[in-house]
Formats: sequence, structure tokens, C-alpha cells
Amino acid sequence: MGLTQVHLNNIFRDQFSSLQSLDTISTGDRWISINVPYQIDYESTAVFRAGTPSSDIPSAIEMEIMLAASFQGDNNDSYIASLDALSDENVFCKYHLGFVWSKGC
Repeated sequence: MGLTQVHLNNIFRDQFSSLQSLDTISTGDRWISINVPYQIDYESTAVFRAGTPSSDIPSAIEMEIMLAASFQGDNNDSYIASLDALSDENVFCKYHLGFVWSKGC
């Protein structure tokens, strides 16, 4: 499971206690040039526990809001810290993604 998938899983599980699983898969990617961020598209499917009252299942809009919040503020800081912890050899290390830091990743 990739770093983005783990990040989303953690955020959504913290927010929705009745969430059984959040299946996130890569649906495509685009490389344009060396100085343009590498874009990876994801699609997620949320499955809630059987018997969960419909009032406890978020709407599609609420899920979109949560997705956006997953990469803002403290949540984004947590995600960036995970990226920072990757070794220099990892292709998703900030160094390889074009964010050259004095210490590597």
C-alpha cells in the first residue's frame, strides 16, 4: 500500500468510526517534464460496516470535503512528514519529485 493510500486510510478511519475499509487504487499517472510535478490519479471506494445507520454514512459531498481536508493544515503537515521520512532511493522522495532539500529527502 502506498504512502498516499495509508495517509487517506488513517484520516478517514479517524473521522468515520463505522468505516470498514477504504480501498484506494491508482487509476493513472502523468509525467510532463522534469520541472512539473508528477501527477498520480487515485480512486477510493469506502465500505461501511453492515448495519450502520444511514444517518452515520457520509454523503458524497461530505466525503469530498474530507478528501480535501486530508491534504490541508495539520493533515497535510503529517503527509509531508511521511514524505520527508522516505529514503533518497525511493522514487517518491521529495528529492526525486523536484523538491531538492540540502539534506536530500
